[in-house]
Order: sequence, then structure tokens, then C-alpha cells
Amino acid sequence: MMDDREELRRRIETLERLVAESMTRNRELTERNRELTERNRELEAELARRGKRYRPKANTPKRPQNKPDGRRKEFRRHGGTTRPDPPDTENAIVHEVELDACPLCGGELEATATCDEKFVTDIPEPKPEIRRCRESWSPTSTPPTTGSRRRNNAA
Repeated sequence: MMDDREELRRRIETLERLVAESMTRNRELTERNRELTERNRELEAELARRGKRYRPKANTPKRPQNKPDGRRKEFRRHGGTTRPDPPDTENAIVHEVELDACPLCGGELEATATCDEKFVTDIPEPKPEIRRCRESWSPTSTPPTTGSRRRNNAA
């Protein structure tokens, strides 16, 4: 019986010490919470004062800088152009491409009502033109001069 009372007394002392530590920790956390709440109020007031111009520096990606368009005004809004499809001619070679299986996964393919056309225009090999120019003077003779050279030499 004596042992039970002593055991209970030790447990009560341990629990009282834990309660005292918890109360101290609770007071510290309550004080810290009050400080953080006050700081939060200050920061929200600062945000309201700055309005929409404010952008926090940390943890936000930077906005991309708009670079000035260096093209002339008449070309700035140009949407681009595409080359028209070539006309059908007798020289056109048409390749019908039909696949048995998907080239990516190997799965079965089914026919559709639309088809994609791609045009390849072969540019012919350039034919070089050879031009021979013959000069009628030689290094021992004087080259023909223009009127401006004559005037400069005469002066």
C-alpha cells in the first residue's frame, strides 16, 4: 500500500512538472502568436497602401521585360505569309502513302475522311553561265583612261 502511494505521488509530481512546462510553452507560443499577428497586420496595411503596384520580391517569378520591337512600323503587325499550293501539272508526281500500322506504337490504323498533303518542290540544278571578258591592253601599254583621270593627270 505504501508503494502504491509513493508511486502515485511520483506520477503526480511528474504530471505537475509536465503541466508547468506545457503552461510555460503555451505562454511563449501565445506571445509569439501575438507578435506575428501584429506583424501581419502591419504588412497587410503596407500592401493596402501600395495598392496594385506592389509585387513581393521573394518566391515570385520575375515578369518578362517587354523588349522594344526593332522593326519598322509598317512591318510590326505583319502576320506572315504562306506560299500557295502549287497547281496540278502533268509533271507532278503523286505518292499515295498508306501505313499498315502506327509508326509510333505499332497499333492498328483506320481510314479517315481527311488527308494531309505535303508539297515538295525540287529546285533544278543551276546551269552556270561562263562569260569571258578580254581586255585590249597589256601591262606594257597604257590602259584606256576615263575623262576624269585625264583631267586629274593633266593638272
